Amino acid sequence: MRAYLFRRAAPFAAAYLFLQCVFRIVLFLRERANIDAGVGDALRAFAIGGFFDVAALGFMLLPLVAYLLFLPSRRHLGNGDRRTTAVLYALFLFLMLFDLAAEWAFWDEFATRFNFIAVDYLIYTQEVLGNIWESYPVPMLLGLLALGAALLYWPSRRFLMPQGGVPSFRGRLVQTGVWAAATAALFFASSLDQTVVSRNQYVNEIAGDGLYGLFSAFRQNELDYARFYRTEDTALVSARVRSLLQKDAPFLDANPDSITRAIRHEGPEKRMSVVLVVMESMSAEYMGTFGNTLNITPNLDRLAKESLFFSNLYATGPARCGGWRR
Repeated sequence: MRAYLFRRAAPFAAAYLFLQCVFRIVLFLRERANIDAGVGDALRAFAIGGFFDVAALGFMLLPLVAYLLFLPSRRHLGNGDRRTTAVLYALFLFLMLFDLAAEWAFWDEFATRFNFIAVDYLIYTQEVLGNIWESYPVPMLLGLLALGAALLYWPSRRFLMPQGGVPSFRGRLVQTGVWAAATAALFFASSLDQTVVSRNQYVNEIAGDGLYGLFSAFRQNELDYARFYRTEDTALVSARVRSLLQKDAPFLDANPDSITRAIRHEGPEKRMSVVLVVMESMSAEYMGTFGNTLNITPNLDRLAKESLFFSNLYATGPARCGGWRR
């Protein structure tokens, strides 16, 4: 009876760890052409990945552990418990497959595990769900995920209800405390910095766990700019910026990183109107000014012809919006 709670959770844990391992192998094979790491780096990536899978698993199974804790002892292993556990297990399998499908789409777009961009997607749910519905055959995909969950459920269902006695509420409370303590210990012992096992970023991303990365990003509320964006030496960038600025406006600060200048203009002051148009995810390829022939942006094209138009600007990040490339 001492391991009752863990035996009940074992099928859920085995399914999660198995799916995560298979997904990590698939990612590794998919990016093999981009991975120049050695065998040692690959083994470390899978070992660290397994550690993060276990760390995330503790949180994934807390609802099941809570159910087993508060279910009256006389109802354990009964017909109602069997049906509830079967439903929970099937739902767990479906959600895990749904998560991996979402991770695959996210990787396809950004070549990374879930990070703060995924958190943004959860915040702006309406826009994201509309985009997903228009971009993917959602009903068919959900049907395939349900079929996959059924195929995983059927051969493993017999392991859901272990043999043996049921501990008292006090005994289950002790086991729940052990589970919670182990989960907390893994939480405080883990950090996404531990996924940096190689100089190859693909290997480092494969070493992570998507759900762990999602909750970590939600808790930290930031994206590591230096890790996901290409950067140059700050001194070289500052020198380049200062060299590009107009020469008739002297700098007011000797600091090489400062661009504060004294701007002077001969003649009367001109009070001109400035209209700043900002659109998220608006690419220049949609504008007729840049060659598009579909007449999608007639008003912007008109403004471009009638205004002071800057056509050679640079963003502070890549066009893939948070993805990285070597």
